Amino acid sequence: MKLSVQRIRTSVAVGFMLSTLSGCWAAQEKRTLAHLDKYLPRLQKGATLAEVEQAFDSKATHEFTITHDHKFYVCASVSSDGCSAWYAVLNEGKLEKIVEPPSRRAEEVRIDGAKVLRTLPWRSEDEAERVMSAKDLCGPTLLESVRKRFPYLRNSNLAGGEYILGPILFFGNLADRPEMRRQQALAQRFSGFKISRGMSNDEVEAIFGKPFRRMKNDNNEIIEVFGHNPAASAMFPEASPWVAVVFREGCVDHVFSHNFFNKQIYLSDQKTLALNYCPTN
Repeated sequence: MKLSVQRIRTSVAVGFMLSTLSGCWAAQEKRTLAHLDKYLPRLQKGATLAEVEQAFDSKATHEFTITHDHKFYVCASVSSDGCSAWYAVLNEGKLEKIVEPPSRRAEEVRIDGAKVLRTLPWRSEDEAERVMSAKDLCGPTLLESVRKRFPYLRNSNLAGGEYILGPILFFGNLADRPEMRRQQALAQRFSGFKISRGMSNDEVEAIFGKPFRRMKNDNNEIIEVFGHNPAASAMFPEASPWVAVVFREGCVDHVFSHNFFNKQIYLSDQKTLALNYCPTN
């Protein structure tokens, strides 16, 4: 009987704690909605990256740097919830467009009798071009896009129980905080924002250090890969911050990181130039 009473007390305590945390989580989401309602409609073309970050209440992450139609563009991702993201494309430091990330092309295959979607092989350059050709959401449609992709934002009166996943994720993140801090430190060290088009190889290495891999692409251009060296240990984090820098005629032409860093290509030993391999940590 004592054990049963203790279990009941424990269940009540846990239930109360989750209910309280869920309520706090719901309140935070309402504050997020109020912030987005205030700032997103004001976000217009010509805004700076700092203004984009303020509108989304989010720190931007570098995605790619490319030349498109003879212009130089930088793409950064921003997210208000840490999950769904939008891509902000800037030219000469000014916002030119905001788009929803295009879905990666996939095919339906059968594995153990079940139908699953498998992502087709892709190239960083091609995926960047898809972003450049995607529909621009700057203006009133941006807030509509946010509401469409965040169902909870359509109803600010959701019950606290609707947010039960929030506290669970919160405690999960606590357990991973040392690794999260390590990843954040790596992300700051190997941020694609630090690299500009036209930089020389020496200038890039002065910022990132020696690359751990060097290869050539189909256009015979040199690609140097920076970040955590997977050859340094048997296991490495799936989301390690890596940066692939493409050089044309000895100068930086493209930079790919985060969602545009293709691990199947840039971490492949098959394309590594053995004479130039740099086994750094």
